[in-house]
Amino acid sequence: MQKTLIPLNVSNEPLNFYISQVKKPSIRPRQIFKADEKKKINKISQKIIQSCKTSPLSNLRMQTNRVTWIKKIFKIYPKLKIPEINYLLNDFSQPMFTAMRKKDRYNILISKKNWVILCHTLQGEKTITPNIKTVDRLMDVDNIRKVIAFENAKSGIIVHYVEDFPTKFITDYLGLSDSKTFSYLGGKNRIVTNVHGISISFNFTDEKFIDFLQEEEIFSFKNNKLCFKNPITQFPITNIWVGKKHFSKFNNFYQDFKTRNLELQFYISEYKKISRMLELPNYPIYDDKDCILRNDKKLLEKSNSDFDIIFCNQKILLRASYCEFIVEKIDNHEKIKLFHAGTKLSIEPLKIGTIEIYNSFRTTKSLELIQIFNKGFTSDSFELILFAIFTLMAHENYRRPISYLFIDLAKNLIQKENFQKNFSKIFDFETPYPKLSKIYREMLQLDIGSNIRDLFPKIEINENLEFIDQDDYNYLKNKFKGCIRKAQINKWLNNFQLEEIPYMLKLLKQFTIINNQELKERLEKIHKKMLETCSGSLKDTIFFNFGEEGKSANLIQYHYSKSNSIPNSINFIDITKITDFDIYDGKNFFYVDDILGSGDQFIKNWNKFENKLKSSTEKQEFEKFLLKNSFYYSSIIIQEEAKKKIEEDTPFKTIITKENLLKKQDIPFENLDGLFSKEEVSEILNISTKYGKKLNKTAPLGYGNLKLLIAFEHNFPNNTLPIFWMKNSYWKPLIERN
Repeated sequence: MQKTLIPLNVSNEPLNFYISQVKKPSIRPRQIFKADEKKKINKISQKIIQSCKTSPLSNLRMQTNRVTWIKKIFKIYPKLKIPEINYLLNDFSQPMFTAMRKKDRYNILISKKNWVILCHTLQGEKTITPNIKTVDRLMDVDNIRKVIAFENAKSGIIVHYVEDFPTKFITDYLGLSDSKTFSYLGGKNRIVTNVHGISISFNFTDEKFIDFLQEEEIFSFKNNKLCFKNPITQFPITNIWVGKKHFSKFNNFYQDFKTRNLELQFYISEYKKISRMLELPNYPIYDDKDCILRNDKKLLEKSNSDFDIIFCNQKILLRASYCEFIVEKIDNHEKIKLFHAGTKLSIEPLKIGTIEIYNSFRTTKSLELIQIFNKGFTSDSFELILFAIFTLMAHENYRRPISYLFIDLAKNLIQKENFQKNFSKIFDFETPYPKLSKIYREMLQLDIGSNIRDLFPKIEINENLEFIDQDDYNYLKNKFKGCIRKAQINKWLNNFQLEEIPYMLKLLKQFTIINNQELKERLEKIHKKMLETCSGSLKDTIFFNFGEEGKSANLIQYHYSKSNSIPNSINFIDITKITDFDIYDGKNFFYVDDILGSGDQFIKNWNKFENKLKSSTEKQEFEKFLLKNSFYYSSIIIQEEAKKKIEEDTPFKTIITKENLLKKQDIPFENLDGLFSKEEVSEILNISTKYGKKLNKTAPLGYGNLKLLIAFEHNFPNNTLPIFWMKNSYWKPLIERN
């Protein structure tokens, strides 16, 4: 039977909601009229109904009094308090008196137009509070136990029912037929046969058995034999049981089987016990080849003929001699099979040369390098590739027990003479290992923990590498007016892969740096425009900031005051400290900043200032303050969209000069005609996004996704691409953001 969905649209009729605790007679009713609450309950009820089995009421042998109550509730809906509700809820809870003895067991009834829904839940008051604030938890599988819903359809009453697991409660309450009861309770007809000495069982519900008997082209029964019409080459597996343990997939069963068969379960259990032992700083636990030691006493002996069993983790240290033994095995191309007792078994091992690791762990980035290693390598790159593999696997499985094995193996490789001899060549401008160079540079940019970062020997970047020719440098030197040295440019370009540098050089040529002289000139023009706007007088002008909330504005105000020789008598105030708004009348409040990129920060600061006014008197005074005074905003750079936002969301008017308005067509990534080809645009954005995500996950292309290419000699706006200004242990900025 096709399931009917409870409509989510909310009518004007109320929704009646009742709750009672099992074994307690009191029933608390509530009539809900609010549309949002009704819609919420409708959505939850709909989800429950979708998981139900259905049957017409006429096909059930339900007790007459129960049917009478249901029909009466439908008939007199939306009346809230009627005796039939009490009868139905109490009757519904009777079979649960022995099953539900705890205090937190509840019955719920929901009555709405053409629907009556009954359910048992574990968490009544906690789950469905009287004000329905957490009614969505009703469908939590950990709480809901049984649901019976009655739908008053055109064809008659339809019954929907479901339980967390089938019981006779539903079959008895609804009066299901014998065949339906047998099927509902999981009854099976089992036919057992024997194939090559293997016992095979075929299970049929009544319905399926009848269907199969009618499908003679599949099989038939003759002379007490099950006869198939066509040869069968395979059987799909649906369930596997080992005692009471259930497996839905063969791989999970086989993994469990191998763990038991290879006698690994003992070590898995012992690993958990030893890992829980109290950590004593002066008495570390060591993982050796044949045993686990503490203070020279054996905590456990290891004697598995198939594997080297590994225990090392954050608390258990891999013995240096054991680590050396493993590395020598790899170095000598001798086969070694490893299993880490703290990491899930893998049926198929990961092979790295002659080493086989029988654990399930991540190899997202390292797999490609492993495949290269397994195909063959030069002797001088052996340790370099292995080090990269183990370091990447340590990163991919960061803080998992097996990662500590990879860290120790990588540390051991660093000590090898061949590694130290060839490591520095990786970062040479003309490296003999271009593929490895790319991988190592990417590894340096990974967001990895210090225990992995410390694996890398100190890398000295040669600032004298010539990534730009003299003509390009002369162009940049002239463009940036001496703000950036050649060494800074080289250091910044050295962040990128060799093939990415030409694109980044093109991007750099579109970059703009406003030096201190140009900053002074722009501030003078803003001041001139401000005087024109404010009738040419400073006496009624108040320059303000937001205290600690606007540090960049505070710095610009200093430059503004100095550039325009503003006397000390002119007010510069922290607006958040104003306590009396009445003293300001006919004043011009002026805020100046370095850049208006998205406008979000200024609006946030203004709203924070406005929202701190709590009393109604303060708010009334503030409203008068806004009406009696004028408010102006300006900055060195004003993004056109942000200007509109500020003027719409705050009482401020923006003071615009020819130089400070940044229109959409003035942003390089918005207007690329003649600057870059389509292929270059795509590549530049890909490179900027790739590194930007590693530097600033929340704003890889600058705050507000503005992708600006602007800086000041003293600072970088956060709307500018992070690849220019962010700094960490592996990334060198063009100019540091103060």
